Amino acid sequence: MSKMFTKQGLSVIRIVSIFLISIALVLQVTAVAADKWSEIDSDYRGLPIKAYQSLWTERVLLDKPHAYPRPKNMENDWKKNLQIIEIVCIFVGIVPLSLLLVVSFVTIITRKIVLAAVFRALAIIMTIIASLLIVVGALLYNYQKVKMFSYNARNPASSYPVYDEKVSYGFLLSVISGVLLSLGAVLEISQLVIADARRSTLSQVQPSDESAKEKSDEKC
Repeated sequence: MSKMFTKQGLSVIRIVSIFLISIALVLQVTAVAADKWSEIDSDYRGLPIKAYQSLWTERVLLDKPHAYPRPKNMENDWKKNLQIIEIVCIFVGIVPLSLLLVVSFVTIITRKIVLAAVFRALAIIMTIIASLLIVVGALLYNYQKVKMFSYNARNPASSYPVYDEKVSYGFLLSVISGVLLSLGAVLEISQLVIADARRSTLSQVQPSDESAKEKSDEKC
């Protein structure tokens, strides 16, 4: 069993990369489950407006100027695609984490340079895809969150404070998750560059050592 697992592929950079991706996944799961992605606490001509929403729900606490439609008439179909994107990010992020763990600990993989390189390349690609999906999801949410308001409130001529709705902790956690995934990908790329530079250095040093040994043998 001990021959199947090794720590030879586990460098400091790899440890940090795995740690960042793991934290990013935890944050993304927390973000998806969060009850607040944006909130508003404002007023319209002295009449208070207070509400918040997440990927799944909308909650109106105060609506004196009638800025929101009734819950059953509230426009939330736009969230369905966003829910899919944010959940897919989690599963896409699990793939590179698994690949990096395998390439770091499983001897069968680490001893095969080409296969290990393929695993690392796939991990980098999947990490970048996950981070990009999170960015796309965040942009879509930020752009469409005003759809919680009624059509009349969204009309610029009405002067309702629809853009006073600010992003909340769920949104921010998701964005931080995307940033950490990007950092994980950058670190893994640097790991590949460093490993390639070391191989080049070794390939240059070894022939010179052999030639020096041959000259020494000739003198003898």
